[in-house]
Amino acid sequence: AAGLVVADEKGLQAEIVAAFVRQLAQVGRELRRVVMLSVPRSQGPLDGLFGGGDDEERKAREAATLEACGRAGAECTVVRTGGLRGGGSASDSEHNLGKEFYARIVDSVSSLEEELFDMNRR
Repeated sequence: AAGLVVADEKGLQAEIVAAFVRQLAQVGRELRRVVMLSVPRSQGPLDGLFGGGDDEERKAREAATLEACGRAGAECTVVRTGGLRGGGSASDSEHNLGKEFYARIVDSVSSLEEELFDMNRR
C-alpha cells in the first residue's frame, strides 16, 4: 500500500498504530504517505491543569505515528477533523448507518492481521 489513513479513536493504542505503519513500510517497501484523522486538542479554561488524560493519549498516538513514519521514510500528516461521527450500529447517533451496513464489515483487526500475513508470504 502506498498510502494509509488512520482514524484516531479513543482507546486506540499508540504502539498498535506505530507497529502497523512499520509493518506496511516493510512489506513491499511502498508506503509513502500516512494521514491521521485526529480530534482537536481540548481547549477549556482549565486545560492541562489536572493532567491531559485523553489529550495526553492523543498526543502519544500522534507522536508514535509521526516517529514510525519518519523511520519508514513516509510522509505523515495529522488532520484535526473535529469530532469524528458514527459510533457503529449500537449508537443512537443521527449519523448511524444502520445495522445492515455495519453487519457487512468483518472484524477489522483480524482482517488486517490476515492481510499482513498474506503480504509477508508473497
